[in-house]
Amino acid sequence: MTIRLWSGVPMRERVTLYRAEMAKVELVRSQLEARIAKIDDSIAALQAFADEIRADPRFSGDLRTAALIVVGEVDLDRQAKRERGNSQPSSR
Repeated sequence: MTIRLWSGVPMRERVTLYRAEMAKVELVRSQLEARIAKIDDSIAALQAFADEIRADPRFSGDLRTAALIVVGEVDLDRQAKRERGNSQPSSR
């Protein structure tokens, strides 16, 4: 009564693939750093930035995926900052 699932890809290959993907994300993050700094915290601005990346021919295939991961990380980071700011007690 047991179902066992496993990946056909050995762990060392998965780690190598993961590291390669993270290297792409870091490369893209450094390329987008100046553009990210100019984006305000609004959802619309982040969505427009993501749409711009999807339309940019320099970001195709794996690089597009990496760029959208960076945008998602920026979004999560800014959401966390907003939540921390809203939860701070007012100082009077």
